[in-house]
This record gives sequence, structure tokens and C-alpha cells, in this order.
Amino acid sequence: MRKNKKLMIIICVLAIMVIGSFGTLAYLTDVAGVTNTFTVGKVDITLDEAVVNEDGEPLGEDGKVVDSREDAARKDGGTNGEDGNKYHLVPGQTYLKDPTVTVVKGSEESYVRTIMTIHNASEMQKIIDAHKLGDYKAFLGDWDENIWKYIGYTEDKTANTISFEFRYYKKVSGFDANGEELKDNLVLEPLFTQLVVPGSLTGEELKALYDGGFKMVIEGHAIQVVGFEDEKNADGSLKKSAEDVAWEAFSGQETEAAKGATIR
Repeated sequence: MRKNKKLMIIICVLAIMVIGSFGTLAYLTDVAGVTNTFTVGKVDITLDEAVVNEDGEPLGEDGKVVDSREDAARKDGGTNGEDGNKYHLVPGQTYLKDPTVTVVKGSEESYVRTIMTIHNASEMQKIIDAHKLGDYKAFLGDWDENIWKYIGYTEDKTANTISFEFRYYKKVSGFDANGEELKDNLVLEPLFTQLVVPGSLTGEELKALYDGGFKMVIEGHAIQVVGFEDEKNADGSLKKSAEDVAWEAFSGQETEAAKGATIR
């Protein structure tokens, strides 16, 4: 028995030596993992206006005149606004026109602006100067400058157009404060609600506008808020706002904008 016991001890010692020479043979191990799910965000808006007849009266779904713009059918403008409303302009008349941007539910937080482009701008400018109307905003009824802030304009002499930029006064989102998708789309206030034709204009002046290819095209633009920050000067003062940076980036992209509101 002693010999056997002694032999077992020797075998155990040799085993320990062998294990030591090859390293540890077993570890306490565990495996855990996480699967990341990625979703694609979107920025999605539409632009439409109340359907009206050539006299600017609101029309319902059946094509008949209704009492108010709230009762009117809605339509978008199609590509370059070619499918927008058509108006027969007469001096001294006011026409229903309410270009409206809608933020689609589930759209990411974004900045929104509208661009109003006037064609045959040189002839329109003659009218403004001759009647001392100040500028193009004289033709926009119920425009609230605190809601749609006027930024400025750009001219294209070759195309004979002038484009005006208006920015919505705050960021918009298709989600609520808790991050839940809105139940309904978010309809913003109209850019304006009336097209005003001053009574001092003459038929000849309006004819000159039409003969020169006059029309008004309004586009709605939106760009995400995330990813843009204020730019600062060396002394820490504001050089450029995050919103300005965002719109500069937008200008460098080929984006199919929501468009509408042609006048002929």
C-alpha cells in the first residue's frame, strides 16, 4: 500500500509539472454581446396651397366655391410649380393664396425656409418703382414677419428672376418632446394668405408682365439640425449661426424641393 501511495504522489507531482510546462489548460470564461440596430432618419416636408379659381376664390373637392380657405381642397405645385393655381389678375383685387409647409410626422428636427421666385422681375420692378410700392412684399397679404423671417434676396439677371428667402422662426420636428413620432403631420403657418394687386396698376402694366412670362414660384426647403454648430471668431464671438451653416450646406446639395404656387 505504501508503494502504491508513494507512486500516486509521484504521478501527481509529475502531472503538476507537465501542466505547468504547457500553461493553464482551463479558464473561467463568459461571452456576452450586443447587436446594434441602425435606423435611417429622414427630413420630409410638403408644400401646398388652397385650390382656387382664376378669381382667387377657394374651391372644394367638388370644384365648387366654398366659404373659406379652411374648407378648400389642397394641391401641391408639382415640378417648378407648373401645376399650381392660375390667376386672372385685375388691379385692386385681392386673391386667396396661402403657400403652406407641412412637416411630415417622423421627420427629424430641421430648419425650414421658403424661397419665393418672381419671373419677369425687371417688369415687376418697373411697376414697383412707378407706383412707389417699396418692394415686392407689398403684394403679400397677411405675411407675418415674426413667423416667416425675411432674410434677403438674390437676382439672376440672365434669367430675369429675383428670389426672396424666408425662414421659419424656430426649429421643427415630426416628433414630440418625449421623442415619440407625432400622430399627425405638423402644419406650419402659411407664408402669407393673400396676393394683393394694388389698384393703381393699369391693364397695360399687367399685360406687360404676362407678355414677359410673369409667374411666381414658391419652394419649401428643409435641412436637418443635427451636425451643424455655430462658428465662432477667434475672440469667441459669433461668426456664423448653426442655421446659416446648415443653409450653406443645403445650397451645395442637389435636393428635390417641395414646390408650388405658380401664377400666370
